[in-house]
Amino acid sequence: MQNQKIDNELNLALDLTPKELDKAKELNVGYDSEEKTWEVIVKYNGDIKSLEEKYKAKIEILTDQYAILTIMENRINDLAYEEQIEFVEKPKNLVLDINTSMRNSCITRVQNFPPYELKGDGVLIGVIDTGIDYNHEDFKNEDNLVYPSNINMRDKNTHLPSPSCLV
Repeated sequence: MQNQKIDNELNLALDLTPKELDKAKELNVGYDSEEKTWEVIVKYNGDIKSLEEKYKAKIEILTDQYAILTIMENRINDLAYEEQIEFVEKPKNLVLDINTSMRNSCITRVQNFPPYELKGDGVLIGVIDTGIDYNHEDFKNEDNLVYPSNINMRDKNTHLPSPSCLV
C-alpha cells in the first residue's frame, strides 16, 4: 500500500521505470535522472533540520511549515514515515497558457457569445485600497523605525485623476 502522506503524482512517478519517467513530461518535474534525486516539497512540523543528516538530504526551509528537500529517490518512502513529515509532493511545472486558463474559467464562452462578445475594450478598472500597514517590515529602517522617506506613495511619473473623477 502506498503511503498516504505522499502526493498521488509523486507516488505514480516513483512507480515508473526510468525510461517511462523520462518520457512523462509532467511526472518527471523535480527529478534529476543523473543523481537519482527528487526535489520535493514537504509540509512538516517540528524540527525538519534533524532529518538532513539522516537522509543525506539538502533542506531549504521556506516557512515554519514548508520546505524543499533534495533527496535520493529510494529514501522518499522512508522520509514520509517520519513523525515531522505531514505531506510530500513533487513540484509542478507551471506554464502560463492563456488560452487554457481562459477556457477553464469560461471567459472564452463570454467573449464569443453573441450579442455580448465581451473582449474588455473600453473597460476602466479602479482599485480602492483601505490603507497601508506602516509597521510592515518593508517600511522600517535599520533602527526598526518607520520613516516617511521609506514610503513612496506613488511614482513621480504617475498622473492621477482628480478625486471628482473617481466618484
